[in-house]
Amino acid sequence: MADTPRIGYVVSRFPEFSEGFIRYELAEIRKLAGTAWVLPAVAGPGRDSNGDPFVLAPPHCLSAAALSAWRELLRVRPGPVFGAISRAASMLAVAPVEAAKWLALMPRLAWLGRAAARVGVTHLHAHFAALPACAAWTLSRWFGFSYSVTAHAYDLLSPARFLRMKLSGAAFGVAVSEFTRAALLRSVPESSGFRWHLIRNGIPLDVFAPGPGRPARDTPRLLSVGRMVPKKGAPVLLEACSILRREGCPFECRLVGDGPMMGYLRTLSRRLGIADRVAFPGVLTGADLAREYAEADVFVLACVESMHGETDTLPVVLAEAMASGVPVASTRIAAIPELVEPGRTGLLAAPGNAAELAAAIMRLLDDGALRRTLAAGALEKVRRDYDVRRTAAQLYECMVNAGRRP
Repeated sequence: MADTPRIGYVVSRFPEFSEGFIRYELAEIRKLAGTAWVLPAVAGPGRDSNGDPFVLAPPHCLSAAALSAWRELLRVRPGPVFGAISRAASMLAVAPVEAAKWLALMPRLAWLGRAAARVGVTHLHAHFAALPACAAWTLSRWFGFSYSVTAHAYDLLSPARFLRMKLSGAAFGVAVSEFTRAALLRSVPESSGFRWHLIRNGIPLDVFAPGPGRPARDTPRLLSVGRMVPKKGAPVLLEACSILRREGCPFECRLVGDGPMMGYLRTLSRRLGIADRVAFPGVLTGADLAREYAEADVFVLACVESMHGETDTLPVVLAEAMASGVPVASTRIAAIPELVEPGRTGLLAAPGNAAELAAAIMRLLDDGALRRTLAAGALEKVRRDYDVRRTAAQLYECMVNAGRRP
């Protein structure tokens, strides 16, 4: 059909453990569109891409292949190329690190754009209004693709002038929460030719679903999942665990994931005297991750604002846990209260307050009726608002409509 777009997903890296929501969405978009290509703008396909034939594998920016594509593009489209260089250079004073990376990526983008055009891509969708949005903006001008952007979390910290530039040619934008949409509207207002759509990050409800029941054990299990970075608040969770131990509350805690803070967290668990209660199983995905949820009694995510002002807007792992029937405790920050409604779908503590978080955990561990009530409310909410089949269909409809615009 003429109205059916051929889609390319622009991401920084693929796959990325902490961006499972992109994999979930991509799988559904491929069912709707027939296929969708992946364009990793910053780094090539990872070892966990499982040989996906629809992931374009761009060379290093200074490789012969990238430089050859760059020279050819300069020869046939000098105006658009120098226009993009000029625009990126103008942003060096606004966001020097991101603008410099954008400039450095341009030979790679020349190769990616040519490869995407050869396989028939017509519409690009960038996840994150950071370097992927810069890449989509650039490729749109060089090769004539239409494009759209989903904004998430850290990308909201981009200066308003830079955000407006990245979205200046977009067919539409996507916000993953009401919190995100409100922040974006302050920087990039809607107009007659552009609007923000609220489309939440969905999850596959066939993968994350309540099991037959928690395993019978004497020691309750706490679970947390995420990158080991400051905004996830893992040190606060460990401090809360030390409070649980002092209060004589039996528990074991598993922190799934990896990241630059891993060594520090292991050291902290020893210093707090809880190393025998805490396990770090590493990165888990798919069935292995679903099994962790199935065996957990309480899911905890202690999100905070980092020293650089970065927050986790609405972590998808919360929806995964809720869909798996696990009662959750988290923090009142960013968009988390949109999903975790205190007393209805979970419990919330103040960010950074280990004592308040420990109290919420103990309340859940001590009250089986409360756990069941909150888990039921959470499951209802996730099934209504976070089913990836529905969210991906919303996004695909926006893409189809973008292709119909004159």
